[in-house]
Amino acid sequence: STKSKSTTPAATAMQSLLVLALLHLNQAFHAPRSKPVLRAAPLQATDSSVCALLSLNARGVTKRAVAAAEEELGAENVFATKSLTEAHVAAKKIYERRYATVVACGGDGTLGALLRDLSQEYASIDDLPAICTLPL
Repeated sequence: STKSKSTTPAATAMQSLLVLALLHLNQAFHAPRSKPVLRAAPLQATDSSVCALLSLNARGVTKRAVAAAEEELGAENVFATKSLTEAHVAAKKIYERRYATVVACGGDGTLGALLRDLSQEYASIDDLPAICTLPL
């Protein structure tokens, strides 16, 4: 049977924060266009419930992208990794800090490693944080 989760005000606020974070990160990865694009308002995050895992092996993950993520989410909430070992250590920290949402920035390998490592930490798939991807 499928377990349905109710939407609470906190969950709705988290979803809004996540959308803003994704817009900001996406803007950092792409060159400005000649036509105006949707711009996100500055984040007003008051807690550290959202983190980002960026694979430095992905073509789209640059120093500028890491800096943008750190500016939006706080450096302590951004994990830039170069290897599977570093990604594993980052996943342990994500678990220990009990983030509600993880933004995985990179490719299939980034998402796969994150899911594998987090699923080894959490007792149930229902306990995993919300995970979204920003393919780069």
